[in-house]
Amino acid sequence: MTKTFPDYTAISLNILKFIVTPHPTINAKLELFDEVLATHDLQYDSVLFVGFSPWCFTDKFKKVFITCLTDEAAEFLHKHNVEFTRLTYDEVLSGEDSYECVVAIDEFTTFAGNEAEQRALVNLISDCTDKLLITTLRDYKNTTFKEKEFSSPDPTYRNSEVKECPAKIITEYHNYNFIPTDRYAWKCKVYELTGDEMMYHGGFTRRAMFFKQLAKFASDAGSTHFLVHKGAMYKSLARRDHEYIIGITFS
Repeated sequence: MTKTFPDYTAISLNILKFIVTPHPTINAKLELFDEVLATHDLQYDSVLFVGFSPWCFTDKFKKVFITCLTDEAAEFLHKHNVEFTRLTYDEVLSGEDSYECVVAIDEFTTFAGNEAEQRALVNLISDCTDKLLITTLRDYKNTTFKEKEFSSPDPTYRNSEVKECPAKIITEYHNYNFIPTDRYAWKCKVYELTGDEMMYHGGFTRRAMFFKQLAKFASDAGSTHFLVHKGAMYKSLARRDHEYIIGITFS
């Protein structure tokens, strides 16, 4: 996970870099983030983001820390005057510091090869959290195989006013025959097409995480409340599917 998750979230970075004016897209995502924070009505000073996302552009915290970040993502954030402290995954893993809010979206807890690794990921981000942990998941229990096999969002145009210009197309393929003995595991492969050029990202080893499973792991790690924001769903820039936003509180 430590090597693959930064690369996966950087696909969203590629889309923002491709758009001529990315700030309207970023601001739209930040409105949702603000709504989620307001729901929990807590006072925050520090936040740790796991991976790159438009939410990293928030101005709601005095101290912003980001881990699982590629050099290109860090450069993009600096270019847009985002003040943050970059942490290595090992620094987070050491457990020496904690943060009032931890944000690990883009289905962070699915980037594991087995249940033990998933529990370890939940334990890690729970141990880092003083007040609120925010993550996202799809509803894997009620998702058909056809829905799980492919994900292709609408094409992204460099300039939304000029549809004749080249478009960026993201197609995500999930191979569920990767581990025949584990029907919940898959290999994720992402193809990024821009005009006549193609980039390949992956493969990412992943495993389905279920709401009750996540709630159990978080409870074992000391959480006091588990909330699925059913009225506010997150949609990654690089994915077709909406993800449920989950707020997990710690006393």
